[in-house]
Amino acid sequence: MAVAAPPFGVNSCSYMYAMSAADCVRHLMREGYRSFELMMFPGHLWPSELSPADRLTLRRFAAAEGIRITALNQPNMDLNIAGATPEMRAYSLASMRSGLELAADLDVRALIIGPGKPNGLLPMPREATLGWFHEGLATLNTAARRLGVTLLVENMPMSILPRAADLMVALAEHGDDDIGIAYDIANAAFLQEDLAESLALLRPRLQAVHLSDTRAEVPEHRAFGTARGIVPLEALARSINELDLASTLVFEIISTNPDADLRQSAAALAARL
Repeated sequence: MAVAAPPFGVNSCSYMYAMSAADCVRHLMREGYRSFELMMFPGHLWPSELSPADRLTLRRFAAAEGIRITALNQPNMDLNIAGATPEMRAYSLASMRSGLELAADLDVRALIIGPGKPNGLLPMPREATLGWFHEGLATLNTAARRLGVTLLVENMPMSILPRAADLMVALAEHGDDDIGIAYDIANAAFLQEDLAESLALLRPRLQAVHLSDTRAEVPEHRAFGTARGIVPLEALARSINELDLASTLVFEIISTNPDADLRQSAAALAARL
């Protein structure tokens, strides 16, 4: 079925255990989507598993079909650029650099990364974790500039920078206007952020808006229009229109029935835009 305008993008997370990224894109194209954000995961889309020929094939396929792969998304739970051990930081940066190289090979404009995670029981001093975050960004953005890829940092409840204001302050302190933000609506709603205020605050750096719903008591990425979802769709739609965010919208639904949940979510939001 055709998806209602505007042309929402789709993140491949719900499909990454079941099929390759190329097969996922073909499947979602049959559902009517033309814009994709691909998760980096072994068996789905992983740099060490993709030969130069594999990369060229996927790049040519996207160009021939006239579709957009807007970003690659790193597997946050396995990486930590603000980790206390130098080995973890080095591993994380190396993995992210390989993501930047893959994005460049696929002609993808952006790589989404997490800002790093604290120790939940005994967090390191904030100046230490922020220092490692800034060091990591400087290293990564040097490579990103060389490759023509934009770094986007995402808000995550379990991270050292969970809120919109945290991200904006940290990136302002970093001092690099080239680094953007991917803002996850469900993560923000779970932390009880005012979405209208946060989206307006982030607008100068905002390059991707991840769309899904969540319950109040547990962080989720569920479909819009289900019981106990807390994302205020009317207010979200107003901000999308007022801030001209249509080109940034990507559904990041995590579901065992993603096709139906994507249709339901797209219809629910499109009806309010």
